[in-house]
Amino acid sequence: MALSASTVERARVPGAERRSVTNVTFDSSYAEGGEPLTPSELGLRRVTFATCSIIHGSESSTLRPGSAYYENEKLHLIDNATGKEVSGTSDMSKVVVQVVAFGK
Repeated sequence: MALSASTVERARVPGAERRSVTNVTFDSSYAEGGEPLTPSELGLRRVTFATCSIIHGSESSTLRPGSAYYENEKLHLIDNATGKEVSGTSDMSKVVVQVVAFGK
């Protein structure tokens, strides 16, 4: 299963860039090395900068993603307990990340 992306807002910013705000919900099996998330799913053709915030976390007492980042068209989750990326096949279906992306 793939990520579920829902655009919250799209806007023009000064210059030729655009900005999008997208809520991304993970599925029940986290992919090793990050979940694929294309610029078009973020409402853009190319992403030049993105910042991520977890707006709803996991209910697991042992696996607590505390931060997220977007890189190379993938959305990554970092486990607070280990400081490393969440292990593959972990159930992250309750996690929602808001991605604010800039691009064209």
